[in-house]
Amino acid sequence: MAQSPLLRPAREDDLADIFDVWFTHETADDHVAPPRRAVPPWYRHELRTGTLWVAEASGRVVAFAGAVSRDGVDYLADLFVRPAYQSAGLGRQLLREVMPATARVRCTLASRDFRALGLYTRAGMQPAWPNVWLAVGPGELRVENLPGVEVEVREAAPGDPEFLSWDAEVSGRSRAVDHDYWLSALRGAPLMFEWHGHVIGYGYVSGHSPGALWHPETVTLGPIGARTPTDALGCVGAAVRWAGRAAVRLSIPVPGSHPALGPLLDAGFQITYVETFCSSAREAIFDPRCYVPSGEFL
Repeated sequence: MAQSPLLRPAREDDLADIFDVWFTHETADDHVAPPRRAVPPWYRHELRTGTLWVAEASGRVVAFAGAVSRDGVDYLADLFVRPAYQSAGLGRQLLREVMPATARVRCTLASRDFRALGLYTRAGMQPAWPNVWLAVGPGELRVENLPGVEVEVREAAPGDPEFLSWDAEVSGRSRAVDHDYWLSALRGAPLMFEWHGHVIGYGYVSGHSPGALWHPETVTLGPIGARTPTDALGCVGAAVRWAGRAAVRLSIPVPGSHPALGPLLDAGFQITYVETFCSSAREAIFDPRCYVPSGEFL
């Protein structure tokens, strides 16, 4: 390395370089890289509503980290380091800047890189459960194997207080600015799920998935939540059935203990990635049997 990297808060003009660090990491194992697209919208969202820092060396961004704080919960959304600067403590330094040790709950999703899992564990965020990414291609969904046949789906109005209340209760935190992001940047459809006239859950189906580099047209499901595992199973099945009306690629992240994981595999979904949810909380901020998280870094 020519010099020790300088750590500083990110600026708007850093976003293209930040995206390059992430894109390089995400495509490192691809024999052929997917087309480069515009800077994903979540980086502007993190810059404007959270904390985003970069490490700069010789005028070049070589690493970055981003976190968002919502209602007493700090979530590490990003931490990526260029290969030439890895294993030198830079990730640990950035983590301290964006997520200092406090009494607040701190959590993240650790990648398959064991160095990341070790870093987060040493920072007090213990591995809690696997978060399993599933996807199904157009025409591959076996609708007859989906649960939730009797669950009805209705679209909610943007900003519906009942919808926001459900999310705050089930996810364990209030996050109005993130709802604005899901609605606008990801073209999210807010849904309420009903059984025999009673609301049993809520969720989003997003029509734009910039994180799916090969398939940005993918429809991503989440967050989706309910108060009981039985209702959560029905809501996920109903959401997939609703989203699968069009012949599109579907993607959904599912906690390992969620009751929908097995049925979704039976319905044609395949596992595409497994990460680990890590948290400093003694008691989980949400029940992984009742909640499917957002698919876009929140």
